[in-house]
This record gives sequence, C-alpha cells and structure tokens, in this order.
Amino acid sequence: MNAGKMLKKGFNTIMSRMGGPILIHKDYETSEQVTSEVKGLKNSKENDPSHVMFQFDKALDISPGDVLQQKGSNTVWHVHDVEDHITSGEFIYFEAHVQKAPVTENIPTPTNNNIIYNVSGPNARVNVNSSDNSVNFSSSSNEIFDELRSLISKNIADDNERETLLAQSKELQAAAGTDNYIGKYQDFMAIASNHITVLTPILPALASLLG
Repeated sequence: MNAGKMLKKGFNTIMSRMGGPILIHKDYETSEQVTSEVKGLKNSKENDPSHVMFQFDKALDISPGDVLQQKGSNTVWHVHDVEDHITSGEFIYFEAHVQKAPVTENIPTPTNNNIIYNVSGPNARVNVNSSDNSVNFSSSSNEIFDELRSLISKNIADDNERETLLAQSKELQAAAGTDNYIGKYQDFMAIASNHITVLTPILPALASLLG
C-alpha cells in the first residue's frame, strides 16, 4: 500500500470514529439560501487554535463565501479558502478554512424544510458540540509506542529523518488519550509518509488509539 492510500485509510478511520453532521449554507441569510448536510470534522491547528478548518472525506461544492455549521451548534463559520489534500496521487481529504462569524450572526440550527440531506463518505483535535472526546487507554499503549520506536530505530537509515520520527513518536504518545491525539496522529502520518512500508505493521495499532 503506497503512502497516499495509507494516509487515506488513516483519515477515513478518523472520520468514521470522530466525524459528525456539518451543515453547508449556500447564499446564507438570503431568500435563496439552501442548506445541505454532510459528514465532516471540525479541527484546528495545534499551535494556532484560531486557525479553524472543516475536513471532509471527499471533494464537496464548498466555496469561499459559504457558511459552515456543526449541527446542534449555534456558531457559524465563514469559508475563506478551500483545498484538496493529495499524496502520491491519492486524494486524502478536502479542507475548508473558516473564520468564526460575529456573535450577532450566529443562528440556531435550521429546522425548516429548506434543508437537503446528502449522504457523505463511508460509515482530525476534534470537539463535537463541545463534548469531551478524550478516551482512556491501558498500559498496553506503551508497548505500541515502544514497538513504533523500535521500528524507526532499526529501519530508518537517515539520521535526521530517524530523529524527527522518534521525536514525533514521543509527542504522539504524550497525546494518547486526549483530544490532541488526532492532530498529532495526522502530523506523524504526514512525516512518516515516505516510510509507510516500514511502519505498516504498527499503523493499525496507532489508529486504534483514536478512540
């Protein structure tokens, strides 16, 4: 399995476990407004929580100027940029970068009949409706990371890449059981994409810690 397919598989695992309903508002607050519902993730950059994005497992008709909203939340987000994430020719996910609307623009989740429900994707630090998504994990997770570091140490010849991956593995382990694990997992997979073959034996175990 190439790097792109492995990253796609990892993202689909995150989506399956942590994804929730996202409302897409077209022509927001106009007489032409149309709202559709898809499955997605609300996420943010680890070192810049004000940089918020919504991620989806397939390309969608979302453009700058559209408005996104987690179903059940009164907060709405204006889309200012979109991009496809592709690795080794494989589509990984679609991302919409957003800015929070002023409080006066926040609205309740629509309940009228002007909603189109679409099915999206298969059956990310993510907070869904502000709930606590942290998970408890057993001491066996330590064995997972011990094995991960062993694979890195024995199979990555380049000193800089090996040290980078070892450092990332420690950050990943520290985040296990917290909402930060998803972001750390994505960061690690991006860096490890050139060594997927070597790390394949341990990747399912890392994904199992997503919750």
